[in-house]
Amino acid sequence: MALLVPGDCAGTLPSLGSTTTKSLGMDSITLKIPQGWSDRTSEMTRAAVLVRVQAPTTYGPDNATFTLVAIPGPKKGSSAHEQATEDAAGRASLGAQSAVNDCTIGSEIASFYSYRDSQGLDIYRLLILRSPTSRYPFLYAVEIASQGPIDDRAAADVRGILGSWTWGTPTYDPNT
Repeated sequence: MALLVPGDCAGTLPSLGSTTTKSLGMDSITLKIPQGWSDRTSEMTRAAVLVRVQAPTTYGPDNATFTLVAIPGPKKGSSAHEQATEDAAGRASLGAQSAVNDCTIGSEIASFYSYRDSQGLDIYRLLILRSPTSRYPFLYAVEIASQGPIDDRAAADVRGILGSWTWGTPTYDPNT
């Protein structure tokens, strides 16, 4: 199963088991985390990490993780594609990476690319720009990492997490 493909980054969570709902960030993002995924957020030292979860060990040796980070700084009128292109250019020294492609997450245009990092992890980076025409848009990065090809169950769960993405009422005014 392909994890992210152009025009198609989201799926539905399997109906098996329960989910944990998390409300995150200043845009009150809501995500549903499948049963069995362990919350590793407290292990992260970067303040901008909103959530980090890891696939169950029963899924196989890839140790897939899903991390959501808030990134300050995009300018009004930017796009997720432009932000992902700049982000990918900053990682060019890491070697071969895929082209930047687009899809939709939580009704916003998102852009993604993949690469292999210096530790040998396969990484998908997905950037979502919330309200790009507002004065102060917020940029979010989702990083899906695995040691080798991602397990089909982990890929389905990640697509389900992305498919559950909803925006709540912002805790700020994006135009002031």
